[in-house]
Amino acid sequence: MRAMRALFPLSVAVTVFVVAHGVVTVTGGGSGWGSTGERVAHGLLEAVAGIAMLAGLLMGRRAPRGGARLVAVGAVVVATLWYWAFVVTIPVGIGLVLVAYLRGVRSRPA
Repeated sequence: MRAMRALFPLSVAVTVFVVAHGVVTVTGGGSGWGSTGERVAHGLLEAVAGIAMLAGLLMGRRAPRGGARLVAVGAVVVATLWYWAFVVTIPVGIGLVLVAYLRGVRSRPA
C-alpha cells in the first residue's frame, strides 16, 4: 500500500510531463519539424494523450477498468508518437496502467 502511495504522485508527474511537452511542442518548441501543421498536430495529439492518461489515473479509484483503459489508450498514443523511445515508453505505459487499475481495486472494500 505504501508503494502505491508513492507511485501515484510519480505517475501523475509523468502524465503532466507528457501534457506539458505537448503544449511546448504546439507553441513552437523544438526544431526539425517539416511544417507548422506537423508540429501542431503532433503536439496536440501528445497533449490529449497525456490528458487522457491523467484522467484515467484520477478516475481509477472509482472505475479501475475504465481508468486503466484511458491510461492504456493514452500510453499507446504516446508510444506511437515517441516511437524512437519504445524501450522506455512501453514499460512506463504498462506501469501507469497497473497503477490506475490497482489503485482502484485495492481501495475497494472486500
